[in-house]
Amino acid sequence: MSRHRSPAYPTVSLEKCIQRASAFYLMAKRNMAPFASAANAWGYSEKSSGAAQVISALKQYGLLIDVGSKTDRKVQLTELALDIVLDERGGSQERVDAIGQAAKNPEIYRVLLEMWNDELPDDSIVKHELIRVRNFNEGKVDSFIADFRSTIEFARLAVKTSCSESMDESTDGGETERNMSVNDLKAAVTIEHPSMRQDIFTLDEGQIVLQWPSSLSHESYEDFESWITLVLRKVKRSIIVAEKS
Repeated sequence: MSRHRSPAYPTVSLEKCIQRASAFYLMAKRNMAPFASAANAWGYSEKSSGAAQVISALKQYGLLIDVGSKTDRKVQLTELALDIVLDERGGSQERVDAIGQAAKNPEIYRVLLEMWNDELPDDSIVKHELIRVRNFNEGKVDSFIADFRSTIEFARLAVKTSCSESMDESTDGGETERNMSVNDLKAAVTIEHPSMRQDIFTLDEGQIVLQWPSSLSHESYEDFESWITLVLRKVKRSIIVAEKS
């Protein structure tokens, strides 16, 4: 039997791809770099499937271009990627807009967002559309929906609407959520994430707070380690800039 392939889609979330783009920039800046060097910057070997998936996802989001093939293959960040990576102003509108554009670049993401006018229905409705209309592989559709929602929520493009949420709002006019106190919100977060760990390190300038799940997969730990390294480099760079000024 032939293998049932889903339509092309990024298998890595946009948030993780931006982290990978930042790591690439620290290594190569605006220049082209060999594929092997890019893979090493992300903690992969040149021939690993993980590196190929990251490259494919970065290209689909419009964050990377590549030229050549095999040992001559080289990759480079796009202008869109640089708009995101080099904007250290936090939530600047320009960066938000650039991230939103990247999230809409994969064709299937753009189609789904346009279909539901940026208001996503329940997972069951999305799943039916993907399997029966878009010809997705049933074994891949759940992971696709998870990555899709992760990306569009990160990019602030859409919200999930469902029957249960509509019933809650019709019952009390939405007042319950609006009237929740700060303590109620903290309690809700604690219930939703009961296995989070936290550590606080106090410096003369203030506190550094770090929070992480008590249980991590090896892949998640590698992503976390890469992110921590990137943060430390940014902090060091800001110190150097401050000393020069």
